Amino acid sequence: MSIRKCKKFFAVIMSLSMITGQTIYADASQKDLKDKDSKTRNIEFEKDINQLEEILPETKDNLSEREKSVVENVEVLANDNAAEAAEMLNLIQDDIVYEAALKEVLDSYYSEESLESEQQVEILAATVDERADDMLEDYKAAKEERDNSENLDYETGKVVVTFEAGTKEENIAEIAERMGGSYSILNNCPINEDLSEDKLEQLEAIRDREFPVIAYMDIGLDKTVAMAEEVLENLSCVIESDPNGTASEPDSLKTDLGVNDPFVNEQKYLKQINFPEAWQTWKETDIDELCSTVDIAVIDSGLDISHEDLKNQYVKDRSVSLIQNGTNVEIQAMNAGNAYLQGVNDGYHGTHVAGIIAAKSNNKAGVVGVASVADSRNIFAESVCNIMAINAASKGVNKYGQPACVFYDSVLIKAIDYAVKNGASVINMSLGGAGYNSAMQEVINQAHAADVIICAAAGNGALEGNEISYPASYEHVISVGSLDANNAKASTSTYNNYVDIAAPGESIYNCVLNSTYTYCSGTSMATPVVAAAAGVLSAMRGDSTAVNRLKAADIESILYGTATDLYTAGKDIYTGYGLLNLNLAIQTAKSRFLAATAPQAVKITVKDYNSIKLAWQGVSWAERYQVYRSGSLNGTYEKIKVIYSKNAELNSNLKVVFTDTGLKTGKTYYYKIRAASAYKDTVSHSGYSATVSATPVTSAPVVTAAVSSGKITLSWKKVSGASGYVVFRSTSANGTYTKLKKITSGDTVTYADTTVKAGKTYYYKVRSYRVVNNENVNSEFSAIVYKKAK
Repeated sequence: MSIRKCKKFFAVIMSLSMITGQTIYADASQKDLKDKDSKTRNIEFEKDINQLEEILPETKDNLSEREKSVVENVEVLANDNAAEAAEMLNLIQDDIVYEAALKEVLDSYYSEESLESEQQVEILAATVDERADDMLEDYKAAKEERDNSENLDYETGKVVVTFEAGTKEENIAEIAERMGGSYSILNNCPINEDLSEDKLEQLEAIRDREFPVIAYMDIGLDKTVAMAEEVLENLSCVIESDPNGTASEPDSLKTDLGVNDPFVNEQKYLKQINFPEAWQTWKETDIDELCSTVDIAVIDSGLDISHEDLKNQYVKDRSVSLIQNGTNVEIQAMNAGNAYLQGVNDGYHGTHVAGIIAAKSNNKAGVVGVASVADSRNIFAESVCNIMAINAASKGVNKYGQPACVFYDSVLIKAIDYAVKNGASVINMSLGGAGYNSAMQEVINQAHAADVIICAAAGNGALEGNEISYPASYEHVISVGSLDANNAKASTSTYNNYVDIAAPGESIYNCVLNSTYTYCSGTSMATPVVAAAAGVLSAMRGDSTAVNRLKAADIESILYGTATDLYTAGKDIYTGYGLLNLNLAIQTAKSRFLAATAPQAVKITVKDYNSIKLAWQGVSWAERYQVYRSGSLNGTYEKIKVIYSKNAELNSNLKVVFTDTGLKTGKTYYYKIRAASAYKDTVSHSGYSATVSATPVTSAPVVTAAVSSGKITLSWKKVSGASGYVVFRSTSANGTYTKLKKITSGDTVTYADTTVKAGKTYYYKVRSYRVVNNENVNSEFSAIVYKKAK
């Protein structure tokens, strides 16, 4: 049966299924094979193969040896004389052998794509009988589609097929063989087991979970993409078949931070997102292990890996180039030869995008990346956010007929799968096309399940039809619109209900090829601004007593909730939730970490008769500490001191130290502490520490003893604030000590005991006291000293 006849066949199948009470579903949501056993799946697959046999022309591989010989004779004759080949075809009585032979001849002619082969087709068509009409029409339609490929937003000759979870690859291979031959699985990248422990723990969510299988498949020379979709979508194991859509890069476009990058003054857009304030917010934070490094995958035209501002900013062992060869999408380690797509007008694009995200700060070169805000405390150290560069571009042409980057859905699916399974926390795709692809949505769902954030350009089509752009408009993708220098929607920025947030995208100065810099414009430039912000938030970690990291949903919520409304309150079709506010986003993340913890390990000691010393472990993300004091445990606590982290006194154990002075001797004081950080026009707080208390008294004297004939003399240094001292004596170390002398002057620092008997040992201890309201407030006792009298 020819492709042209398949519609009738499907109508018959549907009619029969209704009669027998069985339904063949084309809607993926109605098919659930998860609970079916292997036997049932095998039966259903056999039905799928039988269906393909009925719909598609038979190939000679499935014929008998005698039948193959007939087909091969026709093939040989067709190479020399199309008319005679047609006449031989007309003599074949078996329709299956006829279709197999005709298919081999047409495959041979159409695979050449030459003028001679076209003439051969015309001769064949003029002579062959009517049984060939449908197949000739199918091949003609498929060729017309291929010839028009430059004007299409999808790849011809191939489709992306989403199979039910659990579908065996051997079954996919058999279907592919009947459809056109070659195929590859796009979402089978292995998890990189060399990732950090926390990243591997994050990926556990998808390790043993079955996701739909996404295959990139050849459809042969006899099918248009639509024909292939119609065939495939009626198989029980197929959720959906989609065109391999193409995405292109939308037509593209300093501030005093105390850095040494020479061109930072050209980055005026940084002011729009409150980058200088965010820089200071990060610098002023009290942090030890502030955050973990994160990888931001840039799926684009690649990266100039020798660029002065980026050569140390990309992950060398996991940056790759994807090469499409037939239906195989090969992953190659990135090197100087394949780092970016060459020979096209926009091969610089990925370098510009990566620079916006992660250009090295304080390296005396070029510009600063938005994510370098996380390096403001650790200048010249390894960057917090790094680029996982993925060159996913193929050579194509733009609407002006110029060589340009094109991105096939198949390669993008492979790129997303690779990025997720190799530890990317954020994915940036500054590209887009008009075609929806269910397989792309599936791999994005997988990324979402792995807690990976995806940002994509909303598109630059506002003036040219304002078409919805993908991948920006898929679920679980942050769609980014572009703003001009006045915070208005850029005239070209695509607007629709899918736009989630906006960022500066006009005249964005950053890296291009060969360690140079230039201005570019478009949503391509706005998107990495948001992706960088997401990367910074993803890198932030809390204390062990708090939530350790923000989830992807938390980060999206923060980005949207802190954005500055531009057109209306809440979300609008032009800028989504509004303009990215990097400073407020970081402040909000800090407040979440603070809210989940409190100062720990608070230690209190009496330092003097009128002072108490407090020390506590610092809290990550605290900009300041507030010390509260009360005269009773359950009394009113008054804030007595604010200690800023950058000015904090630290002891050898990295504890924050504060001494409260001017206190009353003998009075008990109660303290509790909480951390705080700036938030909008006020501050956010941590919880309170445990309450500690102490009573200031004079210090215990440090006593020494000397013996001479008939006496033992005690000496000590003057104790600050002491009104006097009391001397106690015993005849054994653990015996009863009796008061020997009260000294009523704080300046007297010796006492001679002349009541001793030679040969006998005496033990002494001394304490100071201070008179408060006519009462003595005593210190602790000194250490015991002893001597044998002479």
